[in-house]
Amino acid sequence: MNPNEKISTSGQSKTDPAAGNPLLSREDQLAQVQKFYGGHGEIIRLTDPRIPQMLKDDFQRLKITEPNEFIAVPCGAPSNLAAIILPFNPGLVEFNEFIALNPLLDKSLTTCWYKVAFLWVRLEGWRPANRALRGALWISSGLLPAIVERVTTDGSRYFQKNDGSILTLKFADIKWSPETHETFLLECIEEQHGKLILQTGPRKRIFNVQTAAHYLAAALGIIFDKNAGQLFICRPGAAQLEPLTKAKLSELVSTILQKHAAKCPDTFSIVNNQVNPIVTLLKQITAAELPDERDGLVAFVRNQLERRSGADLTTSEIFSGYIENCKALGVRKYPECVFRDVLPTVIREHHGLTKSHNIRRPHEVRGEPTCRNGFNGLAFRPQSAADARDSKDRRDKADGVV
Repeated sequence: MNPNEKISTSGQSKTDPAAGNPLLSREDQLAQVQKFYGGHGEIIRLTDPRIPQMLKDDFQRLKITEPNEFIAVPCGAPSNLAAIILPFNPGLVEFNEFIALNPLLDKSLTTCWYKVAFLWVRLEGWRPANRALRGALWISSGLLPAIVERVTTDGSRYFQKNDGSILTLKFADIKWSPETHETFLLECIEEQHGKLILQTGPRKRIFNVQTAAHYLAAALGIIFDKNAGQLFICRPGAAQLEPLTKAKLSELVSTILQKHAAKCPDTFSIVNNQVNPIVTLLKQITAAELPDERDGLVAFVRNQLERRSGADLTTSEIFSGYIENCKALGVRKYPECVFRDVLPTVIREHHGLTKSHNIRRPHEVRGEPTCRNGFNGLAFRPQSAADARDSKDRRDKADGVV
């Protein structure tokens, strides 16, 4: 669309004298909508009640009163269209920040209508309702303006990019700020288990234990190891699980619930008899059987070691690789004394090799070759060139402990 265009109601192409550009006929524009958006477009006015009210509020704030008529497309079923709406202002600060979080979405259809940018997506599965966010709108139902002509951004109030290619993805694939992520996470869980806060009387509210437990499990990344009877928290980007005491978990639960309670008109306090049932259910729904020490060693021997003619490894070199692997995966590890006792059996079971006492390595002080305990015909499995170099370095730097 062009800021000077007027929609042809006769179905014929027209030229706006002020713009000097030919205008698409109504039929051509609607056909373009079908091509770009995969949904039926229609001509509406700014006063149409199907435009989401939060978007109308934005229009009013930006003093958008024209054009009198424009083509719009419906979000939601059956096309599963949705849009993230961001300010389109000098510098594109909010828009660029969002794309930095979601670089894949930079390939999806983006349109601008006056000072408002629409980032279009097509959703599979669950989608949250329309919501006003900090500095943005999420629209998954209602009518939105559709752009059907490519126009340069220089001096224009309309543009589009990416030639109508709209990405299909799950809502969970879209990255948000932590605060917005928690908002959508709670909405998703409330749809499954009911509202987080239930009103049981004129001035009485309680927490829905099921909703609270499932929400906190997802928000905090809680895991309960049934074998060890230990709680863990899995922080985003962390290399390993962080142990968590029950007292610390209760404190986290109380803090988060109090934050939500404070949003109620008549704030209510969180007490232990509300927290304890939630913590108990948290342990039940996050229960997992994490690998024990032997499971971790077996996985390491099977996945990280291989038989190789002419190669050899000392027990110390294998232990060094084992410790690194346990740290990377966040699994429990044997102390070295137990490791040395169990390792020969595991290697014999998985690689058919027996322990040797003639693995020669340079003495760490004198430099002359000495014999160590280890395994002939065994090597680290090189996952990459870097891993292969690491394996060699590990051998070169072995401490020589028998």
